[in-house]
Amino acid sequence: MGSTPEPRVAGEQPAQTAEAGEAAHGAGCDCASAPEPARGTDASLASARETEVTPFTEPWTQTVRGTYRHWWTLMKAFHFSAAHQLHGMREGHPCARVHGHNYEVVLTLEGDMLDDRGILVDYGDLKDFGRLLDDCFDHRDLNEVMAPRNPTAENLAEWLFLLCTQPTGYPWAHLLRSVTIKETPKTSATYYREASDEDPEAILT
Repeated sequence: MGSTPEPRVAGEQPAQTAEAGEAAHGAGCDCASAPEPARGTDASLASARETEVTPFTEPWTQTVRGTYRHWWTLMKAFHFSAAHQLHGMREGHPCARVHGHNYEVVLTLEGDMLDDRGILVDYGDLKDFGRLLDDCFDHRDLNEVMAPRNPTAENLAEWLFLLCTQPTGYPWAHLLRSVTIKETPKTSATYYREASDEDPEAILT
């Protein structure tokens, strides 16, 4: 935020004129001066101020091509560090050795309705998931945490999705659409689940 200009003190010398300031600028700076933006006339500005603002219409009711669905997507990232060793890899594969990653976990939530505040999910409500990562995954051996499953990024993404959506999971679980695991900034694996047309509530079970 810019600093507020100081008020003028009685008897203070007026600021230099625009011409003088331009001359001083030209003498001490060899950069090209930016073109002055176009200004509207007093009449056009007054007309713009008097223009009535048209309220927004409900955006999900109808378009030229028909009705359409609308929704919001929220993403929240979490981090933890852990070790693992992948089984079934070819001989000499580096992931077959015990190693570790600084994991990034990204939750993606979607919904078509906001609360009275205009919020889909309060980010603060996701803190419990962050505590789960800190308590159960951070600085641990994922081979032990996820046994007997092979602790790949793909399996970890599904594992965390299922943890969130189990019956005793989180109140926002029905909005969860995917979990992404990033082992490095260049690699990621994402697990999605969508309800089928036959069972639209399947994602809740």
